[in-house]
Amino acid sequence: MKKQTMKGLGLGISSISQVYSLASKCWADFGDEIIPWLKTDAGKKEAEDALCLLRDRYIMTQEHLIDCEANPILPEGWTIIRHYKFGIVKWNIDNVSLYVVPKLQEKRNKIRGYDIRDATEGRFALNINAMKYLLRRQCLIPENWRDKAIVFWGTIARDHKRFPQVFYMYWDTESKRWKRSFAWVGAEFDKDNPAILLKVA
Repeated sequence: MKKQTMKGLGLGISSISQVYSLASKCWADFGDEIIPWLKTDAGKKEAEDALCLLRDRYIMTQEHLIDCEANPILPEGWTIIRHYKFGIVKWNIDNVSLYVVPKLQEKRNKIRGYDIRDATEGRFALNINAMKYLLRRQCLIPENWRDKAIVFWGTIARDHKRFPQVFYMYWDTESKRWKRSFAWVGAEFDKDNPAILLKVA
């Protein structure tokens, strides 16, 4: 077993031990009363929500470095058309912007994705690596983005049928989670489908 794997295993065991110790102190006054409750649907939901909150608060305290240099992992049979690389990006909401092309700002209802592709040419459009990173740490995504589909024009790929596709994430109201999808570059986009760009001084 590799040293890195052993180190990770050790940290995992240590973390579990610390959580168990903390839980024991918190529940000391309740004895075994809380265990049956945790087995109920309500108890499981409360425990899950508490752990998710703890996880999110931890994530928010960390520095987040996104590898926008690595090649993307695409579905089988897909090939890269465009994949902007600009090294390691330190995630900070103040360092990104949601870009709507001027044609849509001028109250035009929809435009073809080809126009947005061209408008983001040479700009610091975040790629699919950034999208995947955020989807694994959804507390980093602002709540006021939930009415939009955020498009990552930094990566465009050709699917197995040779159609160019661009990737985006959207808020799913049913699951209350951000999810990923892709759209044909030739499809119509509107002002609620902004490109996410990295601000560069």
